Amino acid sequence: MNNNKIDIVTTSVIRPDILEGTFKSFTENLFKEKDRYRLFINIDCIGDEKDIPKMLEICNKYFDEVYYRTSREPSFPKAVLWLWEQACKTDSDFIFHLEDDWSLFRYTNIDHLINILNKYKDLACLRLYKEDIPNIKTPRLFNKIYDYHDEGFFISRDSSDQFGLNPVLIKKEYIKEALPLLKEDINPEKQMRAAHPWMYDFIMKWKYGIYGNPGDKILVWGKRGKHWRENMGFEKGKSGFTTWVKKGE
Repeated sequence: MNNNKIDIVTTSVIRPDILEGTFKSFTENLFKEKDRYRLFINIDCIGDEKDIPKMLEICNKYFDEVYYRTSREPSFPKAVLWLWEQACKTDSDFIFHLEDDWSLFRYTNIDHLINILNKYKDLACLRLYKEDIPNIKTPRLFNKIYDYHDEGFFISRDSSDQFGLNPVLIKKEYIKEALPLLKEDINPEKQMRAAHPWMYDFIMKWKYGIYGNPGDKILVWGKRGKHWRENMGFEKGKSGFTTWVKKGE
């Protein structure tokens, strides 16, 4: 087992029940050793601010080492960049990016993911897949053809637009190289595209993977916050998510 710390970065708004469900799911099925992980969390002040102490109580319940920031000017890009910048100050080799409303359905071995990333030097990350995987070795996932590798993962044939922020283990060196290129007013996921001239060389020199095997059932689900969003009257906007906006505005 690799005993190095792993940095978890979480973007969140003030919805403690949803955050607790996410952390419970992932600590039961992936983050098994509490003291092996370090949590960085950005809490945008959308929701009831009196619940912020409850949010921090939940963080400390599941992780021994917690670093947080609250922001009164909600911005998804700024939250992600702050989190990545903080995590890049540590001596860990990996970042696990986890937004606040996901569920992990079954046990997943973090060391298996790490071993794959260490073996394949040009593989930037391994995403956990949010749908059933077709029972073939060259499935179409996220609208691209992927090739299966017998260690238990797929690599995209096209690197141009396959970085994503649904739960994903990322090499720290990749994030360190990306940070100087990223802008604060564009969704980071949408920036990590070769279509942007300033990102092309960086994006295309890496490969992007999905963890799983042909025929696997859905591993993660990210719709737990949908009911909250609808009740609060929020939507993500139409030009790539940067912050919550009230419907009709």
